Amino acid sequence: MSCPVFASVELMAESRFHPRIILVDLKDRSSERLQKEGYHVSSGSFGTPYLVPKGHDYLPIVSNGVLSDYEAHDVVVVDLVPGKPRETAPDDGRKPSRGIDWWANLHKGVIDPRPKMMVSVRRASEEILARGGVFVIFTDVRERRDMKWGHTGDDGKFVPVGDIRYTTWDFLPALSSKNIDIRSEYVQEIIVSEEQYPMSKILSEHVPDAEVFCTLHPAEKVEWESWSSLATNKGGAPVALSIAVSPKKKLGWIFLFPQIKDKAEFLLRILREVLPELAPALFSGSKQK
Repeated sequence: MSCPVFASVELMAESRFHPRIILVDLKDRSSERLQKEGYHVSSGSFGTPYLVPKGHDYLPIVSNGVLSDYEAHDVVVVDLVPGKPRETAPDDGRKPSRGIDWWANLHKGVIDPRPKMMVSVRRASEEILARGGVFVIFTDVRERRDMKWGHTGDDGKFVPVGDIRYTTWDFLPALSSKNIDIRSEYVQEIIVSEEQYPMSKILSEHVPDAEVFCTLHPAEKVEWESWSSLATNKGGAPVALSIAVSPKKKLGWIFLFPQIKDKAEFLLRILREVLPELAPALFSGSKQK
């Protein structure tokens, strides 16, 4: 349902501060830009990879992300491209774990702690979707590093107890590998669908400067209400998707986009021109339950 053309100034002013938005791992000035426009915005991170000496041993993974009040937000915006690795591990990063914990192999000389933080918010992400929330995701390849459950033995050595199969996409169960295959591919030419106005118009204005690192391939049978391709490569493989999810009969939305250069302007356009139509309850000024 669209807003009346002659909505009152008071109603418009009230709706400006809804929905509650969290920007996760965005590396630009989107937060400042959205706040300037009156939106309630906070920032957070799943964490930043950090360098470690290369080897064949394992070290406990130390989370360095921060997601304050994550579950309280209605719109979650995520950039899946990792930040530049930190030169050193977080404090106490090399101390042995006393109990069963996440451990990572050192053969690449870098530990990516993001999956550990992602898994900790999976249930909260499901709850956000279940109450009609929205996820806007700027995509990257799906990575699963060599990680294991384990602990320190009496001799001080690492004792593995099982493999960890979570990836850099596992903050949201709806995006599991059984629902969508993420294939590494650098795409130079993006073809935008003409059927998703106004989203197509917004995408068309931003894809000339966008970078595509992967194509998106939903499974034949998915646990979604519906999905549609917003843009493809020359071969017809989707590089942007809109996904409708209805876990508790309240329609939540997931949008997967390539790496848009001007994310702040892109997000503002979506908040103004797309989401009020698709998720009007988020812009009503009333608290979501």
